[in-house]
Amino acid sequence: MSLIANEVPCSGLQTTLSDFASRGFVVFLLLIQLTTNTTRTKNANAMKSNAFLRLAVLAAFFATASFTAQAQPTTNRKPLTIAREGSWVVEWNPKDRHCTVRFYNDKQQLIYEETMSRRLNIARRQTQRNLNAALEQAMFVWNETHKMPTDRQWVAIQFDKN
Repeated sequence: MSLIANEVPCSGLQTTLSDFASRGFVVFLLLIQLTTNTTRTKNANAMKSNAFLRLAVLAAFFATASFTAQAQPTTNRKPLTIAREGSWVVEWNPKDRHCTVRFYNDKQQLIYEETMSRRLNIARRQTQRNLNAALEQAMFVWNETHKMPTDRQWVAIQFDKN
């Protein structure tokens, strides 16, 4: 749970205020550590120039790291298309090209099963729409007969249309 829940939009990117505060605090602690010298040698000026050089390098490193860390884009993935009633499951074996599509009603009862001779990319919106259309057909038949139909090839027909 974050302490500060306010998010500040920064050119399309979102960064929490606590990230800025924690980065600033770490840089502040490093600055104090590098600028304070507890051990003195004969050449104090050389020690000071080394400390300032280290300070400059670390400050440049942290500035670069903080800017690149903020440049991660937010993902704008579109949500999956969801069927009105029922659900579908696609299963496949990594060794072959066949997949099995199963449709379930809202009570998680198997209402239809079909094996296809190709793989389906379920991340594609068109594939999800086709599966939802076949699910609606299976749900319509299930609601009328309460029997599992066989050899209908609803999924293959949906994919052959496109």
